[in-house]
Amino acid sequence: MSEKKPKSKHKRRKLFGLPSIAKNMSYVMFIGLLGLVYIFNSHYAEGNLRKTKKLENKIREAKWEYMSIKSDIMQKSTRSEIIRKLDGYEGLESKNLPRKIEASKS
Repeated sequence: MSEKKPKSKHKRRKLFGLPSIAKNMSYVMFIGLLGLVYIFNSHYAEGNLRKTKKLENKIREAKWEYMSIKSDIMQKSTRSEIIRKLDGYEGLESKNLPRKIEASKS
């Protein structure tokens, strides 16, 4: 009644031995190629992420510059600021307030 178990060492040699690898060389090379493609793809994606972050920072800086220039222009184009700048010139300032012109509907 004593059953002998097959030797696992012999099975391992059969699975991972030189004849088995030589027999499946195309499959092994395909797996290696897939590994190389995976590594290349991850490096390419990381490079794209870095470029995207740099461009996002440049856009953010350009927005802030635009907003500051716009606020300066808005402040400098107010009536009181223009009058202050033209203080030395005589007769350029209008004494009348601006009026709203309405067109009649005909």
